[in-house]
Amino acid sequence: MPKPHGAAVATSRSRAAARRAEPAATPAAFQPLRRSKLYELVVSRVVDAILAGEHPPGSLLPSEDDLRQRYGVGRLAVREALLALERLGITAFVPGIGIQVVVPTPAQLVDGLDPGVLHYLAHAEGGHTQLREVRRAIEVDIVRLATERATDAQMLAIEDALRQGERTIDDRPRYLEADRAFHFAIGVAAGNPVFAAFQTAVRRWIESFPATRVHVPGSDARSHRDHQGIFAAMRARNADMAAARMAAHLAVDYSFEGKLRRIRQAEQKGG
Repeated sequence: MPKPHGAAVATSRSRAAARRAEPAATPAAFQPLRRSKLYELVVSRVVDAILAGEHPPGSLLPSEDDLRQRYGVGRLAVREALLALERLGITAFVPGIGIQVVVPTPAQLVDGLDPGVLHYLAHAEGGHTQLREVRRAIEVDIVRLATERATDAQMLAIEDALRQGERTIDDRPRYLEADRAFHFAIGVAAGNPVFAAFQTAVRRWIESFPATRVHVPGSDARSHRDHQGIFAAMRARNADMAAARMAAHLAVDYSFEGKLRRIRQAEQKGG
């Protein structure tokens, strides 16, 4: 049975009054959290607030108590979230001041991948080959950029690393240091810190494989000759040639089987 017109009007007015009496909707970033893994949700909300400009780099986050009340979670969830934010490089603890919002460096972001990447590589079939392919792709582009962008001072740094390699060809540990220095100097000269961070990390991951520690006789001398050719192309500002020579340099099979094959070949030539 339909309501009388007066009753309908009264109901409509009461609903409107109820809506006016309701508190304003709480922004999503400040709503209490009611799901599992609360600290991860706190991290997500804090990051959202940072990206929205509420906490710009250099500013301080609210205190633990403020965050706990804002998100409706316990002290443990807040503390775990703050530790996670620091591990991510998003915040830093400043003694006597508080938790400060910072901008992470590319190296910090990439270094944070270490545990997961190493775990993957330890169990993934063909992981070493995958990394070699990644390294080759990265360093080919890096040397191309470095050839185009390197300053005179950066070219000198690359040449210094090259000379260090020449002096240490017969000293395996020291030659490896010189080899790293040569590639690192090229990475710096590329002028892209993200590239440089991945370059350093990928090499570190590759060197975690035991097979990379198997030494092939004559390999350091061959590596040094490759470096000389790469640097000659860079000094001539020939980016295409430098890229091609870097690609050839990193195309060598560094798997355990590849190293054994080259050891046998070296023995056959020597015999």
